[in-house]
Amino acid sequence: MSVLGKLASALGRNDEQPNVELAEALAAKPDAAAIAELAGALATGSTAVSNDAIKVLYELGALKPELVAPHTGS
Repeated sequence: MSVLGKLASALGRNDEQPNVELAEALAAKPDAAAIAELAGALATGSTAVSNDAIKVLYELGALKPELVAPHTGS
């Protein structure tokens, strides 16, 4: 399953818990391809997917900023 399939919107959820749990899972077991897919979804995903992706990246950045840093564009 694609990482995008684990987002709250893909699961039909209106809460952010799946996104927070996904960020925690990525912090515990980093997956560079999944993180890159989330970053790419900011520009190419639907509004719901983009919103969920930014939540995951935000939470992941709070836990392990070094995993998100390569995708900041700075």
